[in-house]
Amino acid sequence: DGHFEGKPRAFSSFRRMWANRTYGTAAIAGVFSRVRCGPVDVFLLDERYYRGVEGHNVLGAAQLAWLADELARSWAPVKLIASSSQMLAETAVRKGWDCFRKDGPRELEQILSIIEQHDIRGVVIASGDLHMANLLHVAGRPLANGCRGPEFWELTTSPLANDPWKESIAGDPTLVREVID
Repeated sequence: DGHFEGKPRAFSSFRRMWANRTYGTAAIAGVFSRVRCGPVDVFLLDERYYRGVEGHNVLGAAQLAWLADELARSWAPVKLIASSSQMLAETAVRKGWDCFRKDGPRELEQILSIIEQHDIRGVVIASGDLHMANLLHVAGRPLANGCRGPEFWELTTSPLANDPWKESIAGDPTLVREVID
C-alpha cells in the first residue's frame, strides 16, 4: 500500500520498465494517466501509491480530484476507467482481497456521484487482478430531480480465458452456474 518503504524505488523502476507517456501529474506522483485510443479515453488508475495513506482510501484525494476533472473534461464517447481492483462488487471475492467497497467506499461513492451530477455518459469500468472474469451492473440510481442516473457496468477481465469460477461471489450459492463444455 502507500506505506511501503520501497515505494520511491518501485516507482522509479516502474517508470524505467513501462513506457507510459505520463505518470501522474507535475503536482501528484503516481502511475495514473489518461490515454486516448480512438473514440475511447482510458483512465489508468494507480491504486497502490496512496492506498491507506489517508485512512480508508484507495486513490487518495488528489488522484480522485484528477479523475473527476478528467472525466468531466473528456469528450470521448467512451470513458474507460481501468482499475486493478473491482469497483462495483458488493464485497471482495476472497477475504483479504481488494475491492473499492471494502477499501475505499467513500471514494467509490464520490466517483459515482460525480458521474451522476455531471451527467457524464459512456463510462465503463474494466477491472482485473482476480484471476477470474465477472460482469457487474448497477442500475441508475435515483437522483434528487426525480430522474435516474446512468447505469454503471464493470467487466473484470483477468483473464477471460480462465477456468469457470465455482464459488458464489455474491454470497448466494444459487448464483453459481455450471459451465457445460
